[in-house]
Amino acid sequence: MKKSLLFSLILLLAVSLGVKAQNLVTNPSFENWEDANTPTGWDKAENLTQESTIVKDGQYSVKQTAGTKDIMQVISVEEGKSYVLSYYYLDNDVNAKSRIWSTWRDAGNAEVNANNSEMKPNSYSEDNAEWQQFSAIVKAPAGATSMYLEVRSYNDNDKGGVIYYDNFILEEYTPSVEAPVFSPIEGVVFEPQTITITSATNGASIYYTLDGTTPTDASTLYTAPFEISATTVIKAIAYNGDLTSPVKTATYTFPVECASIAEFLNLDLGTLAILRGVVTEVTVNPDYNTVTSLVVKDVNDATILAYGVYRISDVIYEVGQTLVMTGLRAEYQDEAQMSFSANSGHSIVVDNASGIEDGKTSAFTIAPNPFTTEFKIDGAEVVAVKLYNAAGQLVKNVPVVSGAISTSDLDKGMYILQAKMADGTISTQKVIKK
Repeated sequence: MKKSLLFSLILLLAVSLGVKAQNLVTNPSFENWEDANTPTGWDKAENLTQESTIVKDGQYSVKQTAGTKDIMQVISVEEGKSYVLSYYYLDNDVNAKSRIWSTWRDAGNAEVNANNSEMKPNSYSEDNAEWQQFSAIVKAPAGATSMYLEVRSYNDNDKGGVIYYDNFILEEYTPSVEAPVFSPIEGVVFEPQTITITSATNGASIYYTLDGTTPTDASTLYTAPFEISATTVIKAIAYNGDLTSPVKTATYTFPVECASIAEFLNLDLGTLAILRGVVTEVTVNPDYNTVTSLVVKDVNDATILAYGVYRISDVIYEVGQTLVMTGLRAEYQDEAQMSFSANSGHSIVVDNASGIEDGKTSAFTIAPNPFTTEFKIDGAEVVAVKLYNAAGQLVKNVPVVSGAISTSDLDKGMYILQAKMADGTISTQKVIKK
């Protein structure tokens, strides 16, 4: 027999359930029992049986034989506070039905009327072969000191029947606003980025800054995606009424391409830069047989120390190699250097050609560049291709070039393409996937 109105599975659903709080219900999942008919911590336990086969979670649930019978626990609350109230029930019996039947009580144990539509509804459960959840957000009224958390089962047709219960929750509800999320994720980038900022809280307003200052509701209101093309620190906060989210920060770093060491030295300390030069010295740590630093000269014969190269690449360095280096402008004991770490975006790529080309003036061309899912190489005969990411890692190896080269497996960003020619020479170009 179909019962009356189906329980609302989630009543007064909020935008967010807020900060996870302590469950105030003792023995909420019925894992502890005094005996086979008495779950530990419950103040009223009518017609109950420990159930180990039909359970929502854990080892046990509670089985109640219907007949206007209750299961109830008295729980202390604070007036004015809101609480999440929920539990699971299984009603798959035409002879039984169930509903919540809870009340607020004052210090004298008198009932305080509030939230009756949620806590003492006129509707009952309906038959379903699956566990169902009841959930509501309720506010303790003035004078309330406790809740009688109670559910009740009933007969249908004056016959027996059973209802199962599990996983009761009563916990303080603290509204919150979900923090902003940036897309794409922050990091080192090599082309303009279109930034999207979202919050999982419906109706939240997002405010942001681009100068590293802490945003408020007086900052720029986010209304649509926007583009950045230089190193930018974005900070954002979400507002929903009087509630605010944590401030979130995303830093997008565009390396500065330097044509010479002189240009590199004019950068501020800590600036990420791209510099090309020829190795003139290689320093090896004899204890570990590891290259620790290099001396590199540019086209003007100016030199600079490249330190920490072992942290980002397993390249075998030799005097005379031409390198394309992406690292930080740094100083140590008043000596300028390019420093490397395992951070994303630091890389060293060996360039055996006369230089890194832009794809237009070399012996071969890459089309299209930037590309999306594939590119082709036209011009001189290229027999093999390797692609390195911004961290100097080999991400694609094409030992035999035949037709278009698929890039669907690559992330967006800048890559160094090393092409092996038919005569054995190596040429290097910068390419971008968009």
